[in-house]
Amino acid sequence: MPINQKFYSYLVKRNGGEGEPEFRLPMGFIGITLFEIGILLFGWTARYKIFWFVPTIGSAIMGGGYIMTSNPLNMYVVDSYGIYSASASAGVKIFQLLLGAIFPLFAESLFRRLNYGWGCTLLAFILLACGCSLPILFKYGKQIRNLRPFDPSKY
Repeated sequence: MPINQKFYSYLVKRNGGEGEPEFRLPMGFIGITLFEIGILLFGWTARYKIFWFVPTIGSAIMGGGYIMTSNPLNMYVVDSYGIYSASASAGVKIFQLLLGAIFPLFAESLFRRLNYGWGCTLLAFILLACGCSLPILFKYGKQIRNLRPFDPSKY
């Protein structure tokens, strides 16, 4: 993602030439916002009276937001864990796959009870709550990383 690299390069330059894993996250702020907008647009336009292309636009925005969020988070994990980045990335992927396996178990009843509009609104609020971790990681990520019992840069 060239735009993410521009954000990273700017922050490295501003930090005196020293890179930090947290500098990978700013693109995720934009991505999580687009993800939420896309899911809301999809949910509130997924009706038979509305032309099919409108919820498709919401899906495209949602997909772009997902990519713009997941790529910076993956780069953050790789930069944070050094030689252990493959294991950390595998752990993140397992968590994503578990969510993907569990979601269909309750999605049908969620959308049947709440309808697409309110069901997607609930999902957008959950994304909003999860998205609040990005600014926390950006601001306090170094202190959080210093709490771990090992330093991957030593190995």
